[in-house]
Amino acid sequence: MRLLRFVMIVLAGLWLVGEIAVIPFAESRIESEVADRTRDATAVEANIGSFPLASRVLITGKVPKLTVTLERVARQALTFAEVRFEVFGIHVDRTAILRGQARIEDIDRGTVTATIELGALGRIAESAGVQARVEGRTLLVGGVSRAIARDLVPCAPDARIEDQNVILSCTIDEVPDILLESVQGG
Repeated sequence: MRLLRFVMIVLAGLWLVGEIAVIPFAESRIESEVADRTRDATAVEANIGSFPLASRVLITGKVPKLTVTLERVARQALTFAEVRFEVFGIHVDRTAILRGQARIEDIDRGTVTATIELGALGRIAESAGVQARVEGRTLLVGGVSRAIARDLVPCAPDARIEDQNVILSCTIDEVPDILLESVQGG
């Protein structure tokens, strides 16, 4: 009986150590892959909001939440202070997981929130009495227009102006390619 109890404690300890180790490993892998695909971001941070992760994925085939944040992205003459992808209810292929591959099958929903710093352009426009605005997928400040990168904001965004920043947000029902390719190594 003592031996059985000892074996159960050892197995439980190994399971706990594995669960604790898998989250930072997965986050680090996602950060590295996304950073390789978005060389114009100064930093990438991934956060998997789930414990236990490995057991949950193997049993349910689902990850409750993944957040990936890109910082200081310079793209198409715009500086994005931050682009945050929040994806909820990620359905994964359990068979692929057992082969050591990550394959996302579907998501329940997600959001993309991007903050564009207007900086000097915003101050100049403000002093001239011009308001920044977004029409469709284009940022307009006075006579200057800039396209909003589709890989960073893959959906038609709602926009609001706060101080010298334009905040774009939209809802997604598919994983953006920038994340999908990174997670799946594609």
